[in-house]
Amino acid sequence: MNKKLLQFASMLLVAVCLCVNFTACGDDDDDVKKDGTEQGDAGPVGPVSGTENGYAWVDLGLPSGLKWATCNVGAANPWDYGDYFAWGETAPKSVYDWSTYLDGRITDEEDCGTSKDLLNGITAINGTQYDAARANMGGSWRMPTTEEQRELLNNCYWEWTDSYSGKGVKGFIVYKVKSASDKGEVKYSGESTATVGSYSLADPHIFLPAAGYRSSDLSGAGRLGYYWSSLNDGNYPFAARFLAFYSDSRGCWIDSIRYFGQSVRAVVE
Repeated sequence: MNKKLLQFASMLLVAVCLCVNFTACGDDDDDVKKDGTEQGDAGPVGPVSGTENGYAWVDLGLPSGLKWATCNVGAANPWDYGDYFAWGETAPKSVYDWSTYLDGRITDEEDCGTSKDLLNGITAINGTQYDAARANMGGSWRMPTTEEQRELLNNCYWEWTDSYSGKGVKGFIVYKVKSASDKGEVKYSGESTATVGSYSLADPHIFLPAAGYRSSDLSGAGRLGYYWSSLNDGNYPFAARFLAFYSDSRGCWIDSIRYFGQSVRAVVE
């Protein structure tokens, strides 16, 4: 399979396999501290359960006990998009392609999984020097695995919003469920009524902004969210796995080209 066909196949997976919803974060606001508390307000925007190394997390009642950060890596507030990272890189940049990827030795897909690939033989980067969450947030923060993203999908109530907390930022709000019957339920954009009980921002939740992704330019902001997992693709070395959503669909464990700049949402044990 040639390079162009592989790229097309990767993007086709994104278009066809989407089936998941998320909650997001939006634009920077210097009046909000990194623990989620607004200057001059009584408390955080939405319940915060605790902090790790100065960054806030929420307990969503997940079976594993895993806690999710309130903001994307690089974001000051839950409604901020945050930074974009190529898979295995720990700093944002202005150009996302093979020429700027890792140490510069990869020139195209065929170099991935060879001696030119700095990550050759590494299937999971969570907790390593290549983990964008660990590198930027410190402490015990790390990138989630695909299984942990699946747990979030299957055990929370997801609701799309066109303006999170009145900030004009689109994305999915992921709520801690009030009833076991609400697990995995989704309210997509345009649906007039929810099929579950009433949820509000006063309830424990995280927000996943529809921050789009970066290649040559920023694409899909306000329309879709791409969130890296810590796992690469076992069949195609040039790809890694991520969770994706639109306003009317969501999907997990879809493969994306590793040099794409995508969002990262951290987790802590």
